[in-house]
Amino acid sequence: MARLLLAGILMTGPTRFTDRQKKVFETVKAINMGKMSTAIFKKGDDVELLASISRSSGCWAPREKVFEMINNGSYDFSFSSVSNDLVAFFEMGVLERAKPPKSRFFGYYVLTKVLSDAIQLPASETVQDPVYQGKTVDVVNPFTGQVEKI
Repeated sequence: MARLLLAGILMTGPTRFTDRQKKVFETVKAINMGKMSTAIFKKGDDVELLASISRSSGCWAPREKVFEMINNGSYDFSFSSVSNDLVAFFEMGVLERAKPPKSRFFGYYVLTKVLSDAIQLPASETVQDPVYQGKTVDVVNPFTGQVEKI
């Protein structure tokens, strides 16, 4: 039942990011961190570092720069596919975007330093419950109203 309730809320199963998406994320992170490393700011705390990047529009990565760096002169990926990946990451909450002062275009910055794999939920038969200790239990399915054994 938990799987049904969480379906669509949490990503489950194998990684859902393509190689191009991973490259786009790593490029944005490299731009952000590269610009931050030239600053006097030297703190080891990731939360403070990410917060500083989010406040400093000079560290944000414009999509044109991401496109340029990801292709490195070879143009393996189109501008629209890189732009679509940036928007998808923004919608997923992996990247944030904002318009720097006096700019018409968005700059992107990371909200996390690691692009995690999807969450793998354990199979129901592997969960060890200290109360029921592996015994089956009759429950009422709230969606169907039928009694089920779990």
